Amino acid sequence: AMSRAKVTTLQQPIYESMARDIATRPVVQLGQAVGNALQDVPVDKREAMAKSIDADIRKYVDEAVPALRERALKIAPATVGPILDERLTEDELKQLAAWLESPAAKKYQAIGGDLQLALAQKLSTEAGPLLTPKLEALDKKIRTTLGIPAPGGAPASGAAPAKASPPKKAASK
Repeated sequence: AMSRAKVTTLQQPIYESMARDIATRPVVQLGQAVGNALQDVPVDKREAMAKSIDADIRKYVDEAVPALRERALKIAPATVGPILDERLTEDELKQLAAWLESPAAKKYQAIGGDLQLALAQKLSTEAGPLLTPKLEALDKKIRTTLGIPAPGGAPASGAAPAKASPPKKAASK
């Protein structure tokens, strides 16, 4: 139990990071929606509105992150502890605690957020070209299945094979 408590304590930076991610994830999604909505706002009002929304988002983050961080640290021992006890021996917990206390582990944990961020940013830039055609094809297929017109008012047509010739000239892409 003592080794388990030590491991749980040494893992606190991970729990704190998880709490920060969980608290801020909805804001990231909200920010994307706001960005889209701001496109419809007249240019002369857009900047002031964006600044106001940014301030509200910052206030939310300043309140939500510490609250969830505190909660994570409170529930972690009772949540993680039994799983550690069930799956690791006392000797393994001692080895794990020794590793977590090592300079290498501390250094690795310190850069963990940077590693995740770097990968997430790179993956995000590659996600668009990789996923957009698939999402558009899915959207078209779902619209066809539901009989919903495609954006722009054109009725969704069944996915005809490429070699089938359309009755009239296809609209330019």
